[in-house]
Amino acid sequence: MNALLERKAALAEDTMIRAIAPVMKKRHAEQAKKDRKARTNAALSRLGIPLRVV
Repeated sequence: MNALLERKAALAEDTMIRAIAPVMKKRHAEQAKKDRKARTNAALSRLGIPLRVV
């Protein structure tokens, strides 16, 4: 019975990961894009260049 419960738990976890993964990938891509712009703007401001990436 314990093996059956372990298998059910693994299947449920796998199902949840498959359902959540596309949303997480999209959110990560959006955050990485914002972060890239922020890093570029910070580097430009440190160099004293009055240019911003929007």
